[in-house]
Amino acid sequence: MSTLAKLSVATLVAVLVAGCAGVGGKSDMDQISEVISGWKTGVETQNIDQATANYSDDYQDAQASSKADVIEFLKGVKDQGMLENAKVSDKDAKISIDKEKNEATAGPYDITSDAGGWTIDIYLKKESGGWKIVSVDVY
Repeated sequence: MSTLAKLSVATLVAVLVAGCAGVGGKSDMDQISEVISGWKTGVETQNIDQATANYSDDYQDAQASSKADVIEFLKGVKDQGMLENAKVSDKDAKISIDKEKNEATAGPYDITSDAGGWTIDIYLKKESGGWKIVSVDVY
């Protein structure tokens, strides 16, 4: 086999291996779980940047709050001490994925802190950068 033929075969094998590595990547469920885990850790450690790291730039909740509004609100909540000893319980939470719409719902998550408690549902959408939080319902 000529050097050019060997090089062509080696290149083809490298491309196939790289392509197959992408196919075997993390499932949607694993990716969503990582987003939720990062959010949960951010809330519990009062790290607002981490809690909102996977919020979509298109985030909008029922109060018409944007991502920037939520970040500002959460920083205020933190400054007032309302996240002291925050814990997020996911014992009743379930993740539901609509693959046709590339959307998911996760919850309910119970948040407790020294200031009280809340229950929330999280809505996600698969964007070009991966799964992002697009809205949150608090009740």
